[in-house]
Amino acid sequence: MKKFLLTVGLFFLVFHSMGFAQDTFVVGVPPITDPAKLEKSFQPFTDYISKSLGLPAKLIVSKSYEAFADAFVAGEISLGFFGAVLYVQTKDKHPDKVHYLATCLQNKGGRTRGHYYGYFLVNANSPYKSLKYLKGKKWGFTKKSSSSGYRYPMAYFSRKKIDPYTYFGEVKFLEKHPRITDALAAWKPGADNIIDGGATWDVNLWEAEEKHGKVFRKIARVGPIPLIAIAVSETVAQNKAIRDKIVRALTQDVPEEVTETEDFLFSGWKVGFDSDFDITRRIVGIEK
Repeated sequence: MKKFLLTVGLFFLVFHSMGFAQDTFVVGVPPITDPAKLEKSFQPFTDYISKSLGLPAKLIVSKSYEAFADAFVAGEISLGFFGAVLYVQTKDKHPDKVHYLATCLQNKGGRTRGHYYGYFLVNANSPYKSLKYLKGKKWGFTKKSSSSGYRYPMAYFSRKKIDPYTYFGEVKFLEKHPRITDALAAWKPGADNIIDGGATWDVNLWEAEEKHGKVFRKIARVGPIPLIAIAVSETVAQNKAIRDKIVRALTQDVPEEVTETEDFLFSGWKVGFDSDFDITRRIVGIEK
């Protein structure tokens, strides 16, 4: 018993000597897709990080982007996945609390990418061939904190000299990307539809096509948008040993059971620079 207590005591002594305020390394994810899918698909990643660090780790999927950012800034999350806009916003407000570590990568068409695209969509059976046909109609965004669901589309509209709040008959915020595509898939001519057109990102489009079929028409593309950034808390950033272990874990050959888990969004990671998100910082400056 004494040996056991000594071992536990030594563990926590080492753990706290690393500078962590909490007893568990916390991986945090905002609701970028369905929370139930995120919990299942990100658990192997969390287990991998735990094994790489030799520390206990747990996964937290936040109920909102705001709750995720607040928890991260409060030091309740050790490593977090930030969309481009959320990253630059949070970094700007709390530069000492948010530290860039790496950018997520995806495989698409046999090529690895560190960016994605947003799309303006309508129902394929609708008469809307371009934005000019949607004047006076109903338009859908997700939420104002979303890169592809609001910020980049607003920059696109700005370049086109379009104010969506006066150009469209009604602007709705549907909160989640699948709600955009679900509403457009259900669109019917002459019906009181939820929206007639809307903005989303390419991954949601692919998932929606698997769910509904090829029922969408792309009328515009926005981007490229930098893919999700991995950032670490101030505590982790100040601990070189832990930070370096995380970098090695992300940049070496990651086990297939991590990257090929069903519904996991990423194929790997690259270590870039905070300045890679300067294009997003310029976009963020364009807001109604």
